[in-house]
Formats: sequence, structure tokens, C-alpha cells
Amino acid sequence: MISSVLARKLRFLRKEADYTQEEVAKYLNIERQAYSNYENEMRNPPLDVIVKLANFYHVTVDYLVKESTIASRQYQPLTSAEAAFLESFRSLSPQSQRETLQFIQFKHNIS
Repeated sequence: MISSVLARKLRFLRKEADYTQEEVAKYLNIERQAYSNYENEMRNPPLDVIVKLANFYHVTVDYLVKESTIASRQYQPLTSAEAAFLESFRSLSPQSQRETLQFIQFKHNIS
């Protein structure tokens, strides 16, 4: 059975994060048409691909495959810039992370 919930959420997440099907397919190391089939309910992705997509969009597998009207209305996926920032932030030392957070709070307070 093809999951319309999964297809709908994949399309939603991709568009909200401003990715093309080509970009997501490249991340998954598959053809764009194969990825398009997932969004268009032509095929279900294998479990390993669902896990990769959950990691890519910073969501849980549960979120991708289960219907949840509350979560889908409240969820805002990370943009590519936010994901890059988070990846860079995580690579910092704990001290540098604290300094970065202090700087962000400072910038927020003067805005």
C-alpha cells in the first residue's frame, strides 16, 4: 500500500525547506524520478531511505509515516541555512557554543 501520508509530508517538507526534488535525490544518491515517485505515491521508499529522509529534514520517522494534524500544523522544518548553522554549531567546542549563544542573545536584545 502506498502511503499518502508519507508522500504528502515529503512534498511539504521539501517545499518548506526550499529544496528541489533533484537536491533531495542527490542527497539520497538516487535518480530524481525515483524520488518523484515517492512524493507522487507511485512507490514507497525503503526503510533505509525513510530514515535518511527523517535525518535530512530533522524529523522523526514517526512524523513522516503517521498522520498527525497537530504536529503537521505546528512543525516548521529547518531551512538549508538553518541546517548549515546547526551543523556548524554542533562542531564547535562547548565553550564556543556558549559564546555563540551569548552573541545571538546580545544581537537579539539590540534588535
